Amino acid sequence: MEKTTFLEEILEIEVPWYVEGADLDRESGTFSIRLDFEAGGTFACGACGLGECKAHDTYWKRWRHLDFLGYRTFLHAPRPRVKWPPVRGQECAGALGAAAERVHARPGVFRWTVWPRICP
Repeated sequence: MEKTTFLEEILEIEVPWYVEGADLDRESGTFSIRLDFEAGGTFACGACGLGECKAHDTYWKRWRHLDFLGYRTFLHAPRPRVKWPPVRGQECAGALGAAAERVHARPGVFRWTVWPRICP
């Protein structure tokens, strides 16, 4: 089994997301996992959770994950901003250009944490 496939299964990453790579830095005691999404992937609106919206741009974020085998673990991923509405006539409670639902905050996935004071 490949390293990225193993990490995708452990983290419960779903299409269009995938693990691009991972780096272990023994000196600093950190484990960094890089996520990305397939071109043309669709996402739920982060404001209302509806629709299959296309991303129109992204910005990179870093989240703190639970430690993995004693290493401080971080996820690095692009946060897509979505085009709304996905279908003409649908309405959304969110603003135009709302960020897509976070890959680490899906319902039913509870092993993720965000520590903004640690992650600049």
